[in-house]
Amino acid sequence: PADSAPEATLAEGLTVYPVENVEQLAEHLSGREQIPPAPPWSQEGEDLPMPDFAEVRGQEQVKRMLEIAAAGGHNAAMIGPPGSGKTLLVRSFVEAFHLSYFTTNVASLLSQYLGDSEQQLTSLFQRAREGAPSILFLDELDALCPPRENAGPNSTLLLSLFDELDTGVVVVGATNRPQGLDTALRRPGRFDKEIEIEVPMPSEKEEILNVMLASLPHALTPADVAFVASHTN
Repeated sequence: PADSAPEATLAEGLTVYPVENVEQLAEHLSGREQIPPAPPWSQEGEDLPMPDFAEVRGQEQVKRMLEIAAAGGHNAAMIGPPGSGKTLLVRSFVEAFHLSYFTTNVASLLSQYLGDSEQQLTSLFQRAREGAPSILFLDELDALCPPRENAGPNSTLLLSLFDELDTGVVVVGATNRPQGLDTALRRPGRFDKEIEIEVPMPSEKEEILNVMLASLPHALTPADVAFVASHTN
């Protein structure tokens, strides 16, 4: 649905087409009238509409583990395939519990200019401390802190910043390549918790579809929704 397009663009590796109604979708799928893809969410925006945390379906255990980690002040690494909703879960969690939210595009931290990426990373952690209680979200964590033999100055700095963290700041990292992380990052005091996100079961996919379809005119029966849920990844 068009109303859900902004948050849908948070999913990694997806092209999102905002649909106003079923007829428009049919025209798009037939090739008669193409729907322009939704632009990716810019992290400069502050008014991105997010679904209620309670309405994020299909990951109930993950949601509970995220709540426990944040309540206990534990940094958490979320591990799951692209498109599994890691960013969406964190954003909706922040909205639900009225926390400050800080993040950055990891690609911008991998600057070619000497000292620039280190300055950006230090500034990000400083702003998170000043805005506490806060969540600091680092996506593509494996690109930022690879194994020691491939590590650059960002890896050493990130480990140091973790050791200097204040109470009230919880760091949540996301990766689909846990084997590509520096093992030092997975020790207690850095990422204390690892939360694995699996592909939802058919019954969970059915819940997700029902939430999405609630704001979209359609003629699908419960049996149709169940069929789609059991035949999609």
